[in-house]
Amino acid sequence: MCNLDIIKTEAVKKSPPETFQQAEVVKPAQFLVIARGKVVHVSDNVESCKDCLNKNYGRGVALPQRMVCEVRNGVDVDNPHTCGGQNQGGGVNAGFNKYWNGWPAVRLMNSIAKEYVDEANVKCEEEGNLRAEAEAKAKAAEEAMAVADAKDKAKAEEANVLAAKAKAAEEVKLAAEAEAMAEKEAKLNTEDGSNHHVWGVNAKDKIYYRAP
Repeated sequence: MCNLDIIKTEAVKKSPPETFQQAEVVKPAQFLVIARGKVVHVSDNVESCKDCLNKNYGRGVALPQRMVCEVRNGVDVDNPHTCGGQNQGGGVNAGFNKYWNGWPAVRLMNSIAKEYVDEANVKCEEEGNLRAEAEAKAKAAEEAMAVADAKDKAKAEEANVLAAKAKAAEEVKLAAEAEAMAEKEAKLNTEDGSNHHVWGVNAKDKIYYRAP
């Protein structure tokens, strides 16, 4: 999971009429505590960041310069005086143990927050791309397996059909042989008047038998 959410806008097609509109996804704000030139705490709760300032730095001390930076919709808020709907500009009396020495310090800490947000957004996007790639590969493998199963099934059905045809051909052959033998015996009986017995053939079991 990323520390910050990627917030993107995407074109949403509406019909009718056929128009395009920018649909903005809004997510809850997140808060960064900036101190000693870096992000020291991240939370989706401004009270957690206030606790971080109160517990880790002397009340109202000038060093290190520090503040809570609010991130709305994936972008850090330039003016820190109002943070999470509260008066951070009021300092310790408003519950924020912040300290900045004018706007240059504020802009510096905002730039640190912006860099952190940008890096987090890039990381989230990369993770999203990796997930999408993994899902695409899994789907392709599943489809390939389905195709392979279908081919195996078709081959098995073809083998069954060939086996059935071979069996039918064998039965036809045996029946023809039996018929030929019966005709031959009948012809012999007719020609010499002898008491030849007619032989038949059980085509299924391939057993010759003497007719009564």
